[in-house]
Amino acid sequence: DLNTTGAVNLHDATVSGGSGTLATQSNNFVTIGVRVRASLPTSTPLLRLVIAGSGSNGANGRTVGLYVDGTGVSAGIAVCDISGGTSSVQSFGVYVTASGGTVALIDDRIYGGVSKATAGQTYGVYVSSAGALLIANSMIHAGTVPSSAGSYTVGVDMSSVASPAIVFDTIYTGPAAGTAIAMNAGVTAALLTDNLLVGSDSGLGSFGVATTACSGVVSTLDHTAFAYCSAL
Repeated sequence: DLNTTGAVNLHDATVSGGSGTLATQSNNFVTIGVRVRASLPTSTPLLRLVIAGSGSNGANGRTVGLYVDGTGVSAGIAVCDISGGTSSVQSFGVYVTASGGTVALIDDRIYGGVSKATAGQTYGVYVSSAGALLIANSMIHAGTVPSSAGSYTVGVDMSSVASPAIVFDTIYTGPAAGTAIAMNAGVTAALLTDNLLVGSDSGLGSFGVATTACSGVVSTLDHTAFAYCSAL
């Protein structure tokens, strides 16, 4: 749990959220790999970390690998391997709630994790709010859920962020129903370029890009390939 005004230099380490049974942490997460609650200097991003949201036995509740949490909190994450862990409900590779903060994910490998729920959900990167967002040159696997009604996965899910940039990434929905990139209320002028978006061709639906509004959400969508998506 990084919450200090002092210098932070966390790199070349392996971190696990362990196991949990009670919703005693923020946002009802029972296990958290790394939580960032104070801005990190741009010169010392989280670097070359292996982060798991839970131990190998999983956890009874919501799990998250990396949690960036707090108004104005900014963080850089580079060359990291991040997994949401194994959850009985929902798992998240990266979860961001940082209104006014800048979050950059660069050269990372992110896995949303596993949900064992009959109607489970997993997310590679989930952003409820941020001042600015960059996801570049990363590989994102939305996660693994049962192939049943009510289960779905999302590679990158965004709300309340202006001009996010998703560039030079490979984003896979996983084998079940899901969406590679979902943009919800408050997302404006998104830049989506030079990406490979891969769906599952699931009979329950697999989408490349989904938005909740017809205009103003995307400024640029180009040089992007779609594979095995039932709809863009």
